[in-house]
Amino acid sequence: MRRCLLLVILNVGLLSACSATIPKPYDLVQALSLDSLQQSIMEFFQSYPILTSNKQVVSGNSACQYQQHQAFYKQGLMDAHTLVVRAQAVQQGQASVKPYEELLGNLYSLRAEHQQACFTQPQVELHRQRFAEILGAIN
Repeated sequence: MRRCLLLVILNVGLLSACSATIPKPYDLVQALSLDSLQQSIMEFFQSYPILTSNKQVVSGNSACQYQQHQAFYKQGLMDAHTLVVRAQAVQQGQASVKPYEELLGNLYSLRAEHQQACFTQPQVELHRQRFAEILGAIN
């Protein structure tokens, strides 16, 4: 009887060690939020009026100035914060949260740079490339 019980315990132990792990659940809300933010960022870069040089814009109503894009930054930062919090709640480990934190950090950097001056064509391309790399790493 003891042998049989020992054999059953040993088999259960071996089977549990070989069992498959359930993959993490796909977070549809996270994916849709990320797609929406990605679209918003790419639309910002596509519609941004480019300066031909680094000179400051004199007109207070220029379309390239930060004040004209405050709604984009407010919504984008709010969405990025939400993505970070959701990733921390859903993901297993800090490694999976890091790209979301990089995305948030890049949005803050973009905003800070934009508050100083309008972007030139090379600056827009550099920022667009950075965001594409981060968003590619998340997707």
